[in-house]
Amino acid sequence: MYIRLVKFFCLVAFFSQPVFSQTETPKALVPGSAFQNLMKPSSQSVEEVTREDELMRLAAVYRFSSVQVKEICKTFITERAKLEFAMAAYTAVVDPDEFYTVYDTFGKFSTVMRLHDFVQGI
Repeated sequence: MYIRLVKFFCLVAFFSQPVFSQTETPKALVPGSAFQNLMKPSSQSVEEVTREDELMRLAAVYRFSSVQVKEICKTFITERAKLEFAMAAYTAVVDPDEFYTVYDTFGKFSTVMRLHDFVQGI
């Protein structure tokens, strides 16, 4: 329960920030070596939580392509983790017109619609 509350407040703080600021430097693309490290799938729930936190931090620092977001989402076990990462990464994705490809990683149509509604709302 505590971890979910912390994640919720982190997401609220993240989405409360302006996407682009005049004094803010643009986000850099994620380096290839860092992307390869992110692609390692996790098998234990504790590792999943730690990995998810790290990915959320990286989504706030780097820009991803839609293909990279899709590949990272495939490594998550839960729909919730996929959705949270996709939502966090969308705000700075380099090719937002191609973001629809991320929808293929979800197993539930309702999750796809939640992400779609989020994307349309931005």
